Amino acid sequence: MRLLYFDALERPVLTNFRGKTIPPYAILSHRWSDSEILIEDILSGAYKEKEEGCRKL
Repeated sequence: MRLLYFDALERPVLTNFRGKTIPPYAILSHRWSDSEILIEDILSGAYKEKEEGCRKL
């Protein structure tokens, strides 16, 4: 399972968890617009360019 968290510098980071190491988490859902941040944006660092979506994180 991959979960998104923020590191000490407040950067979003995807981390893999397996088995008993999975921490408590919440599932959030909403409708996506063009300004929303995708996993691909986080991995490439492009999330910084989507100001509106970045505020929601």
